[in-house]
Amino acid sequence: MSLPQKANLTEEIFAHQPNLLAAVLVQHRLGVSYAKMDILIDILLVCYRAMEETGLTWPLISENDQEYQMTRSTAIIQSFEKLDADSQTQFTGQYIDEFPEKELLAFVTNEVRLWLARLDRERNQNEDDKYVMVAAANLVNCIAYASTRSA
Repeated sequence: MSLPQKANLTEEIFAHQPNLLAAVLVQHRLGVSYAKMDILIDILLVCYRAMEETGLTWPLISENDQEYQMTRSTAIIQSFEKLDADSQTQFTGQYIDEFPEKELLAFVTNEVRLWLARLDRERNQNEDDKYVMVAAANLVNCIAYASTRSA
């Protein structure tokens, strides 16, 4: 996608899902470089384009929706950390089985994995990378659970 195409799609996202776009753009205030924010922008653009191509429309994802998904994710991670290795494997399988948008989860997980591998090769990992990973996870959760509301 060319830069003008990305800009046009970003304007469309701003018109229809301003809170999702804001969740990406706020990362810079958390210390994330614009270069590292690029993965979040790309994920949001791909997800939005995929939604358009399905003919579906997500309901407006509010700040409250985002906060709810962040709280939910934190609780899931805290529960996961308390488990032994075998239970963690079962927990992960159940989480994936119950996730409403498995393909979306797989796409975002793979994109983040590739991004982290590239940062590792470039020796360019920083503390702020966790913000990007959390934002990517929250994007996928908000979109996946919004799609269940519109179904």
